[in-house]
Amino acid sequence: MIDESKGYRARPGADEIPCPFLTSAYNNGDLVPEEDGTVHRGVLEEALARVGLGPRVRSRLTKIVTEADDSPDTIDLFQLRDSKIDHTGSTGIRDPKVDPSKLPDLLQFGENGRMYRKHFARAASHFGQVDPGVKGSVVETIEMTALLEVFGRVDADGDRYLTDDDIRGLWLEGRYPEGWQPRPRDSISGVEFLASAAKTCAERVAARLKDVF
Repeated sequence: MIDESKGYRARPGADEIPCPFLTSAYNNGDLVPEEDGTVHRGVLEEALARVGLGPRVRSRLTKIVTEADDSPDTIDLFQLRDSKIDHTGSTGIRDPKVDPSKLPDLLQFGENGRMYRKHFARAASHFGQVDPGVKGSVVETIEMTALLEVFGRVDADGDRYLTDDDIRGLWLEGRYPEGWQPRPRDSISGVEFLASAAKTCAERVAARLKDVF
């Protein structure tokens, strides 16, 4: 029986999910698959809506995820590894298996226990060079932007960041950041998200140029 209760717990099969957001939504009871692991498009879109993502954003993200399956309207939550959702440039923390030893490879790009956009961009640039691929670079940029927009804390200057503990919880434990509250429903518009992703992409380009020159 699938546990539909709310609240965090390490739920069965969580370590088979490569995506930090999907793992966290599942472990917190916000994404409930059927007995065989099937998640329908509408269920996935609702999980994205609950964390504040607007219609255009969640439609695009849902399309990326459902491309992992032969069906355009469902995914098998526990069979996403080695599916079409796999992409180059991954941190490797959850794929091909959950590997805590790889977490420092991501955290090394932060400063003072925090990772801002520029830090995630530098990390993405690094992982993209280790495991290159154009599509993977685009997907990784979108994923990191989404995690920052959805879960990012806001500093005194209005800039979003995640702490090392936040990242550890999301990537390794499938746990929402401590004290996190979702942004209002539909508050992250397509325009806002695209602008945010463009900033992440620009930071990636800057990081790459810095490495070259």
